[in-house]
Amino acid sequence: MSLKQRFIYKASIGFALGVFVTIMFYLIHLLSGGYSENIVAKDFLSELVIQLFSGGMMGVIGNGGSVIYEIDHWSIIRTTVTHFCLAFFTFLVLGLLNGWLEPGLTLFNIIMILSWITVYFMIWMIQYLIYKKEVDQINRGVKLLKESKEAS
Repeated sequence: MSLKQRFIYKASIGFALGVFVTIMFYLIHLLSGGYSENIVAKDFLSELVIQLFSGGMMGVIGNGGSVIYEIDHWSIIRTTVTHFCLAFFTFLVLGLLNGWLEPGLTLFNIIMILSWITVYFMIWMIQYLIYKKEVDQINRGVKLLKESKEAS
């Protein structure tokens, strides 16, 4: 599968995950007493569609953009910094456009940005540990193969 095909595949999954996460946030907000005034208002529905699309776009950039890690000649630092910057810029733009962030440097924005960075780091660390385990297993297999060839 080409890099472009992998991007399309991962971006599709990312869009669906982003929409799902957005729905979960809306349900939590709804159950906690949010949107009590006229929940079926036209503004609410159009806002929901915009938020769902924006959540989907975050998923496209986050998951689809992870194909960057499949560029063999790039270092882990280069891929991580590139992916982080792409995802962070997308978060800032969508955050400002959708009201997730306030204009200017506020305490709310700092908390939101630090929360985003924390979640990003946690996802990165989980992925890193998964891939590290896979590489370790491959290396053990190569070592066993090498030892069996030397023994015979």
